[in-house]
Amino acid sequence: MDSVFEQIKSTFQLGDEWEYALLLNRVRINLTDERKVDIYSPESIAAGDRNTIPAMNGLRIGGKLEKLRKQNLVSELNVSSTENFSYQVSFAIFADRKNRTIALLKLIAPVFLLGIFAIVTIIIIYLATYRNWIRQKRLADMKSDFVNSITHEFNTPIATIQVANKTLKSQQLVQENKPLEALTDVIQRQSSRLQRLFSQVLDITAMSGYALQKEPENITCLLREMADDYRLKMSDSQTRIEFIDLPQKDTIVTMNPFFFTTMISNLLENAVKHNHKTEKTIKIELIDTGNNWRIRLSDNGNGISDKELKLVFQKFYRSQSNTQTSLGLGLYYVRQCVIAHGWTIDIESVVEVGSSFIIDIPKNS
Repeated sequence: MDSVFEQIKSTFQLGDEWEYALLLNRVRINLTDERKVDIYSPESIAAGDRNTIPAMNGLRIGGKLEKLRKQNLVSELNVSSTENFSYQVSFAIFADRKNRTIALLKLIAPVFLLGIFAIVTIIIIYLATYRNWIRQKRLADMKSDFVNSITHEFNTPIATIQVANKTLKSQQLVQENKPLEALTDVIQRQSSRLQRLFSQVLDITAMSGYALQKEPENITCLLREMADDYRLKMSDSQTRIEFIDLPQKDTIVTMNPFFFTTMISNLLENAVKHNHKTEKTIKIELIDTGNNWRIRLSDNGNGISDKELKLVFQKFYRSQSNTQTSLGLGLYYVRQCVIAHGWTIDIESVVEVGSSFIIDIPKNS
């Protein structure tokens, strides 16, 4: 068996770490079919021992393998004859590696080390993420404290302006002078808007998840009010705002008027800011497309290049040709307002000709 096992190892390139054990399990004399005499037979195996088989309980007659396992049983041989006065001999051979545990550890070592590396990497990423979250939370707290402080400081002068405007509006001289009364209306609207701005403390980074308080509003009236206020603001410059076929009836849409007016104001500011021409023209259209109301706000400004069209709505993005000092948040705010309402916005632009911002508002929104 020694020579046979060496040949098996050589043929299958098993290496020298393999050992075997050869066990004699039974020697029996067959006198006749009815008379059989056991010369050697192992004792019966205790019932219920799942880790032991009868072949493991024989007499070792060869090999150096010390620890036998039932899964290492290679073969059982039974040599016998059907003739009378013959013999029957049973053998069992077991084979296994030397130092099986160490060999298995070597095999699983790469996978084990890879698992350890993955766990360590996940822990490092978690700690880095947690540290970054702590830093962001600290910055958010600082921002909130700053905004709250500024809001508190602005409330007093805004309230003072409103009280003074109401007092001025109640004077007989103002009531008899229609242009002056219109100016007091503008002061009232803009101071109220400024007060709402600070009271709501808008966070544009969380605008997409903001729970909008909507109410029915007449788009035509809001657009005219915004245009009148902006004309007054730009009265000392050559800026003309035109309306094109603005419908007068049935232009009611459910919206948040504060967000809407702020959005239109940003578009007007953007149309003037990015226009280096002497005479600036802004055209406002409200078109009934069937299911939607379409607002088209066009200007004769510098225009936007094709490569920048996909970038203008990004936070803090500023055009390379922009010489104005701005944070790059105006159009980002516009897009967040549109998304929060469930509307859509698109841009058409030609360089040195002008740009058009198109907002589609579903009538059933």
